[in-house]
Amino acid sequence: MASLQSLGCVLYCMMFGEGPYDAIFQKGDSVALAVQNPIAIPTTSRYSAGLHRLLSSMMTVNPQERPNIEDILQQLEGLQATSAGQITTSI
Repeated sequence: MASLQSLGCVLYCMMFGEGPYDAIFQKGDSVALAVQNPIAIPTTSRYSAGLHRLLSSMMTVNPQERPNIEDILQQLEGLQATSAGQITTSI
């Protein structure tokens, strides 16, 4: 299950250009304690609500509440593919 949270961290980095715990690490605070609390996902109009839901589900603190890989794949399939000429970051 931890690998899905790690995948969520990668997705977070791809979406926002920094890791979800980078600011905590830079301040010298405990990252080990930070991962035990929900992360704040920046609100932005650049990404769809579906992509935000996917990220939130992957970053759920309680491992038993995180989706399994089949759930992740279903969420990905539910994201609408963009039409030709649309901005690709709108998924």
